[in-house]
This record gives sequence, structure tokens and C-alpha cells, in this order.
Amino acid sequence: MGWIFGLYSKQSLSSEKKKDIESFLPSPHIKSSNSHILISYLKSTNTYFKDDKKWLVNGVGISASSSIYSWMQYKEWMEYQDGINSFKATGHFLRINWSDKSITIQSDVVGLKTVYLLKRGTDIYFSTSLQMILNFVENPKLDFLAFGSKWLLYNQLVSRSVFKDIFKLSPNSKVTIENGDYKVDENVWIPEIKNYSTETFWNDLHNLLEIKIPENYKLSLGLSGGFDSRIILALLHKSKKEFFVHTFGFEYEPDVQIAQMICSALNIKHQLLLSDFKDKVFTELLPVYLFENELVEPVSTFLRLYKLNDSYF
Repeated sequence: MGWIFGLYSKQSLSSEKKKDIESFLPSPHIKSSNSHILISYLKSTNTYFKDDKKWLVNGVGISASSSIYSWMQYKEWMEYQDGINSFKATGHFLRINWSDKSITIQSDVVGLKTVYLLKRGTDIYFSTSLQMILNFVENPKLDFLAFGSKWLLYNQLVSRSVFKDIFKLSPNSKVTIENGDYKVDENVWIPEIKNYSTETFWNDLHNLLEIKIPENYKLSLGLSGGFDSRIILALLHKSKKEFFVHTFGFEYEPDVQIAQMICSALNIKHQLLLSDFKDKVFTELLPVYLFENELVEPVSTFLRLYKLNDSYF
């Protein structure tokens, strides 16, 4: 799993302090630092970094311009950061910009990527990993009101951290770190209410299905056997695009059987992704996933992500 970790200090960071910080970070990692700021991250497929321009993006960005959607790569992020392109960036990502003495962190519209902050004097630690931040808390205490509001709820009632003294950035928000403190600018996103005709819906759906993806990626549809995924399957099949189909579960489950029958009738390659709890890497990563998601997501979600990433593709 990818991560970002950083430290801002109003006082100059000594080389000893930087070494202490880096000593607990997993290796290998990439870093950028100056006299007041240290930023480290684990290189991953969807991490984009430009040290001389002082910006870092982690996650998947989708550019939307004139009803054309595209999966943002390094070139698109460069143009977006430099203000060359004025397209709207959506998706799930975290964007970090910094100067010699300040840092700005921006979350995506719905907060699928977030960051945690811990203030200690004039030092401010921040990370996408809650576990990393807790390394600097002597006696972590649960915020039971926040924890209770999150317990296995798909739609969260609150967006704050489940630990006291640790701040969690809300969706579509920005935090600026400077002068030994941080300031939060929250801009809660509310879906725009407009006249949405059936024709507009189908046009938007077709445009989304035509999204431009990198050449080294494959398009695969998660077919559950339900109505929604079958509609998407029909549109993809009609478009003549190259794609695959996958389903999670076991052969005796009705949804799996329906998906298999449909793919067989349409002569579409279908992959059944089964559970395998004997996988050592999976069992080692599972507790980390549960911790980082604050028990909001069930174990099955990680199983699906893991299988998609390591087995199917």
C-alpha cells in the first residue's frame, strides 16, 4: 500500500531529527526536504512527483473537459499544476504543494483520499497513514463519538479522526501549514440539483464509458449479476471496446451463476476470483487495511482489491 509522510517545523530541522524520522519509515522510499520541511512517500503506480516544482499527487485523477474523460497521467498533472489546462479534476487523489516554509494539501471532492495531522508544539506531522501518525502519540485515545458514527457505515456521519488530538482532512477541503500551525478551508461538496433528463443521463454514461485509460492498463467490468452491472455490460458490449469481465465469489452463488451464463451467451471472457486466505501476503496486509480504513470497510473489500491487483491483472 502506498503512503505519504511529512513533517513541518517552524524551527529549522536538524539533520539528526531528519534521520530519526526516516529511521522508522519503510524502505525504499523517496524524499524531498529543506530546512523546515520533510516529505517522504512510497513510490507506487499512481504517485506523481516533481521535486523542483514542489508538488506531489497520490491517487487516480480524472480530467473532465467538454464531455471527454481521461485518466490523468504525469503529463496531465504537470499541465494541471502549471495552470496550462483548466479542466476539472475529479477522481480520488490527494494533492500536495509546498514552498520553503509552507505546505498546502488538497483532498478530492468526496474524500476518498485523505490525510491525518498531528500538532506537537510548532511541529506538525502529516500522513496518509493513520498508523504512522500514531507513532508520535504517547497514549492514543479513541474518540468514541467519532468511532461509533463510523462503525461499518458506507455513508459516514462524520469525517473526523477516530483518535483524539489527530485531525483528519474532510472531503473537498484544503489545509495550509505554515508559521507553526495549520488552517483548514472546508468546502463540503453538495451534488448540483438540476433538471436531469433520461437523454442527459445516457449521454453522461456513454461519455464515462469512453474514458481514455493508459495503454498499459486493461479494462475489466465487475459483473455481479445485478441490474446495474448488466446495463454497463450491455453498453460495453455494444461499443465493441476490448474488455474483460470478473466476478467475486463461489460457483454455487446465484450472482456468480448469472454472470457466467451471460458471459457464455455473449462469448465474453469471464474470470471468477475466489477467496484464498492461505495467501501469506494477504493475511499480513489485511490488518493494515482494516486499521487505515477505521473499520468502515468490511474485510471482503480488501480481498477484492487484493485479488484484482495481484491475481487478475
